[in-house]
Amino acid sequence: MNRRIVDDLVGGYLYLGVMALVTLFVVPIYVRWLGPAAWGSVAWCLTLQGVLFSFDAVFAPLMMRDVARAASTGSVAATYAHHARRYARGAVRLFVLGEAILLLFALAGPKAGSADTMWALQLALVQVLFQFANLSAVAYWVGRQRQQVANVRLATFAVVKHALALGLIAGFGASAVAYLVPFVLVGVVECLANRRHIRRALEAEPNAAALPHAPEARGELAVHALAALLAIATSQVDRILLSIALPADAYGRYFLLSSLLLSLLHLQMPLSRTFLPRIATATHPARVVRRTLWFAALGLAAPTVAVAFQAERVLFWWLGDPVFAAEGAPTLRVLLVAGALLVISGPVTLQWLSEHRYRRQAWIQSAMLVLQAAAILVLLPRIGMLSGAMAWLLAALVQGIGAAYFLFRDGADEAARARPAGRD
Repeated sequence: MNRRIVDDLVGGYLYLGVMALVTLFVVPIYVRWLGPAAWGSVAWCLTLQGVLFSFDAVFAPLMMRDVARAASTGSVAATYAHHARRYARGAVRLFVLGEAILLLFALAGPKAGSADTMWALQLALVQVLFQFANLSAVAYWVGRQRQQVANVRLATFAVVKHALALGLIAGFGASAVAYLVPFVLVGVVECLANRRHIRRALEAEPNAAALPHAPEARGELAVHALAALLAIATSQVDRILLSIALPADAYGRYFLLSSLLLSLLHLQMPLSRTFLPRIATATHPARVVRRTLWFAALGLAAPTVAVAFQAERVLFWWLGDPVFAAEGAPTLRVLLVAGALLVISGPVTLQWLSEHRYRRQAWIQSAMLVLQAAAILVLLPRIGMLSGAMAWLLAALVQGIGAAYFLFRDGADEAARARPAGRD
């Protein structure tokens, strides 16, 4: 493993370490200071944002791959401009989609909650408008293999947001609106500052716009978008269904548990950001994929399974509530096992993306989504929030089996093509 890969991985995990500290130490402060009702409103806001930000799965992989390839052809500036426009249009469309969701939420009756909740949800949408557009900057830096720039700027702005949010809650009262205002204001500054930084850097590069960007065929983009949307649905279907079926306090507890799973899945981000540009430009991408698989299995999946056996102790250490630790441990245990399986199979999907095998991804994500929704609907009346964890486990098994099948099949096909003619 060369020095550049090590630097990218270390920088990525240092950034995630900052975010983990926020989850482990700052979130419990929010929970205590805001109280059950306000925290429930914040959980709804974060759920809405989680759904909308998940659409980055449609945009980021393509931009990272295309920018990595454009770096060797002289079309970096054109490629960045093309994808930045796509991100901006996507941000506006997601804002409109969010407003439609809020309209349905408002028509839901008492479940919609207080005026403070509705104002907070509106602020959450404004934050999405700017922060989603800002994700084009992150994808650009990752494609150029400059993760250190992205990580430093992301961490700096995140710390500022949380510091201001805690100060506003402490100084002006515990409300969901007080939580959201700093995230909106700092998010606007972050978006504008990053765009200006990239434009100046591109202007300073010689021949940065020598060639135009060659976009993918619309048919391929449509299949990729379908596969990405299905992946978004599989990542959020448990929260969507449980937020409707469970009362606010119960859903708030499940939200905390599932946030640990999503934090684990986010640990794949440095791997994806480090290796996807290299897979896209490698002469032998399968070798890079195998290296990523070993790192994912030994560095992430194995420790996660070990933590799963200590789920109750982890919850008690995190929140200090023995009752919740005992009740939530079975759910967290299953969630972590599911997460470990997803981490192991994740690198294979990077190769599919690089090779434009979008249909394969779409079929697997379809099977995952159907099983997740069915599991929750059938098991929810019997086992409550544990049904969400069981849905994740079924989805992980489907992706793992699919990844293993195609990995061995593709390997056999490659070996057959490499075999000299006339030999068995």
